[in-house]
Amino acid sequence: MKFLQQLTFYCLLAGTGYLAFNYIYDAIFKVSGNNPYFMKQVFAIASLLVLYILYKSFQVGELSSNYLGGIKWVLISWLPYIIVTIGYLVLAKLQGKI
Repeated sequence: MKFLQQLTFYCLLAGTGYLAFNYIYDAIFKVSGNNPYFMKQVFAIASLLVLYILYKSFQVGELSSNYLGGIKWVLISWLPYIIVTIGYLVLAKLQGKI
C-alpha cells in the first residue's frame, strides 16, 4: 500500500511541477497573441504559488514519510489554476465572449 501511495505522490508531484514550469516558460519565451487578459502571465504568477505549495508537499510527503499528506498538498496546489480559470471564464462571460 505504501508503494502505491509513493507512486501516486511522485506522479502527481512530477506532473504538476512540469505543468508549472511549462506555464512559466510559456509566459517568458512565447509571444502572447491578441489576449487582453494576459492569461499566460497570470498562469505564470499562479505557477510560482503552485511551486511553493509543491515544495511544501515534498516536505510533508518525502521528508516526513507522510505520502497521503503530500498527496493532499499536491491536490491543494491545483487551486490557483482553478481560481485563475474560473476568473477567466467569468471575465469572458461578462464581456460576452462565450
